[in-house]
Amino acid sequence: MLYLKRIVNFQDWVRDDITQEILRYGDYYYEDDTDGFTVGAITWRRMKEQQRRDNFQRDKLSKLQDERSYAQALKQAQRSYLYETVLDREIAQYKE
Repeated sequence: MLYLKRIVNFQDWVRDDITQEILRYGDYYYEDDTDGFTVGAITWRRMKEQQRRDNFQRDKLSKLQDERSYAQALKQAQRSYLYETVLDREIAQYKE
């Protein structure tokens, strides 16, 4: 499971395993608790945005002619995307 972390000590640094960038003081990153894999939060966000764009159903929206049906179809596509991905999101459980 990925955990969001932040570098809070100005002497610490972490290397992004995907882009090989060095993350410094104040940067956010995700770390996997099983194998120690790290990815910068900005890199993760860009990858997630690209995945969302790739999965978008453009052919259905391009066929629609008027604005009202376009807006309704866009809302429906957004709802279906959120419905499909809500179970893929992992929930971090914090121990007290």
